[in-house]
Parts: sequence; C-alpha cells; structure tokens
Amino acid sequence: MSDLLITKTRVKCGGLKRRFRFLHITDVHLCLTDGTETPARIEYNAPRINLFSRDGVRSDEYFPRFFEYAKDNGCDAVIMTGDITDTPTE
Repeated sequence: MSDLLITKTRVKCGGLKRRFRFLHITDVHLCLTDGTETPARIEYNAPRINLFSRDGVRSDEYFPRFFEYAKDNGCDAVIMTGDITDTPTE
C-alpha cells in the first residue's frame, strides 16, 4: 500500500497561546461485521468492503495507520468527519 495521502494546511487563529496540530480524517467507510449481523446484512456488506479498499488493503486494515501518523507527528487531536462506518450494525 502506498503511503497515506496527507495534505498539510496552516490555519491562523488569533488569541491562541500556542500552536495546535490536528489530523482530520474523513469518509473512512469502515465495513465491519461482528458476527451478530444477519446473513442478508453480511451479503450486502461483502462487495462494499472492496469498494472502500485502497491499493487492495481494506479500510479497517489501514485505519490504525492514521493514529500511528498522529502519534508520530505530535498531533494534539484527531478529528473524524464524514462516514466513519459504511453500514450500521443492528
């Protein structure tokens, strides 16, 4: 898998006493099942796992890399937006 796509942006906010570093993650679309889903839900979810893969690696496999990046780069917080999961569990 190629490295994560990182876009760095600087935002200036007056009045802050120090700089903050955030990692913004959006639309990860984790496609997970935990064994409690119905067969119909599992069948629906199966092709969607590949839809949100990157370079053949599933989103749930590369998801931890975001947090490794945040830790390694001194981020103060991780902000997650968009679709975190693709299908809700029942």
